[in-house]
Amino acid sequence: MQATYEQIKAKVLPQMETYLDDLVKHDAEILADYHGPFLYGYRPSGTDLLKLQRWEDYKFGETWTPEQQESCVSGAITYVIYKGKGNKIAYYDGQQLHWNITTEKAEEIYSAHCLKVFAQRDRQLEPA
Repeated sequence: MQATYEQIKAKVLPQMETYLDDLVKHDAEILADYHGPFLYGYRPSGTDLLKLQRWEDYKFGETWTPEQQESCVSGAITYVIYKGKGNKIAYYDGQQLHWNITTEKAEEIYSAHCLKVFAQRDRQLEPA
């Protein structure tokens, strides 16, 4: 994932004006340990990286209801796509980085991801 991070850094860093730690510290740390697909929002004032991970990798407390889990997971896309003027979106599909993803395409990708992880959860909750 180091090569993917270097691609991101080369493209995004020259466009950033503030919150450089988003990219050079936080994103670097996340991508050092994560190798799956993700959506990536970036703008002059920072970045947001949204991992498209398996259900098992989400961390919820034991008291979270399925509705609370769904609300939390479904709402996470907001951080990537609704950050205001100048926001751009990229998508890493697990093999290739795609730049200039539209908000609509990002929502489509994330909606499909949510359906997939909720189906994984539901299979785990089925009685044996």
